[in-house]
Amino acid sequence: MQQTLMAFLAVMLVMLFSLNHQQARLQSNKEVVSSELEIGASAVASEVLHFIGTKPFDARTADGSVTPPFPDVNLLTSAEHFGHGRLFDACEDIDDFNEIDPLTQFFEIRDGDGFDFTINITVRYIDSSGNETSSPTWIKEVTLFVSGPATADGEPLMNNPYVVKRRFSPEWMS
Repeated sequence: MQQTLMAFLAVMLVMLFSLNHQQARLQSNKEVVSSELEIGASAVASEVLHFIGTKPFDARTADGSVTPPFPDVNLLTSAEHFGHGRLFDACEDIDDFNEIDPLTQFFEIRDGDGFDFTINITVRYIDSSGNETSSPTWIKEVTLFVSGPATADGEPLMNNPYVVKRRFSPEWMS
């Protein structure tokens, strides 16, 4: 009886060790998948930011009615009139991208296989110190929140959304 109990405890100990090892490997594999998806999210974010950068700084700078370093920046679009609910393709200048409907961007791995990333965008005015301001300035900060795909039961495959910020100014744009 004692030998049977000792053998049972030994088997339990081996099984516990094996379970812990498998859990560690599973967690490691999840980290690898998350890291790989972050690379894809970075590429998608770069592409979207490049596209946003091709747009005029503001509707007023696009039509030439305001040019930097024009002293009265209050003629620029006010922050409360930024974007809100537009579609990505309908945005005509940088602030139009603020809080648009979430954008789904496909990232191809090979031969049509890949992943969909969801991108949420915010745009805000910032001052020369990098602080958000409700008053117009010659600097707009665009923030992208890129979320990756999820498992069938809704668990995200990326540990955290990929967040990237870029600042735009007509004084810097060519």
